[in-house]
Amino acid sequence: TAVVGRFAGTAELAALGPNSLVFSFFNYLYLGLGTATTTLVASALAGGAAGEAGPDSGDSRVSPGSAVSCGLLGALACGLANMVLLGLLHPVLLGLLGTD
Repeated sequence: TAVVGRFAGTAELAALGPNSLVFSFFNYLYLGLGTATTTLVASALAGGAAGEAGPDSGDSRVSPGSAVSCGLLGALACGLANMVLLGLLHPVLLGLLGTD
């Protein structure tokens, strides 16, 4: 906000409030997803070496590589959904926040 307040006008500075609210919501959502992925990877690493558990072994443990790839795929899907939703729905979201 200091940079915007110094180099831009009051309208730009006023626009930071609602935009910060929307982006902070998504930031906290993705922070939770990152924490969950870290927990899955740590559990997989603590459970044994990669490759010990498999679909035929009857063990329900997840391999570390599988946990990382699921986390990356989830991040990609969430990022694309975020881009599309915010790109299409930004007038509605900002209208719900009372901006004109």
